[in-house]
Amino acid sequence: MDIEKVLKNLIIANFVMLGIITAMGLSGYTTLPAALEEYSLALFDEYAFGYILVLPYLVAYITALILIYKLKPAGRTLFLWISIISVFMYFFTGPMIMDELTSILGHASSLFDGVILGIIYFSPLKDKFSK
Repeated sequence: MDIEKVLKNLIIANFVMLGIITAMGLSGYTTLPAALEEYSLALFDEYAFGYILVLPYLVAYITALILIYKLKPAGRTLFLWISIISVFMYFFTGPMIMDELTSILGHASSLFDGVILGIIYFSPLKDKFSK
């Protein structure tokens, strides 16, 4: 199978998962018990600064995915730094309580991010980013 097609399909899948997670958050969808949902909202207020940092991160993440889809070298570098920064952002967002679907989609997205990093840095496709 063509590795470029695999990369582009992973990026599209990441966009779909990001859209589903965002839609679930905006619509208020949750399978959490009421007490956990209330506690989750209290945590959000306590760690608001960390959640404010998420907004520019999401813009940079989406930009990086678009640039990688177009095989632009800047996208590869931006995606690497976004991946590194995302690890440290957990220190600012505090504990999180989420339902099972959000958790599954979030972990799958992280897995896809790792595969994307592997493809853009360690596969024959890496040469297309140096043009």
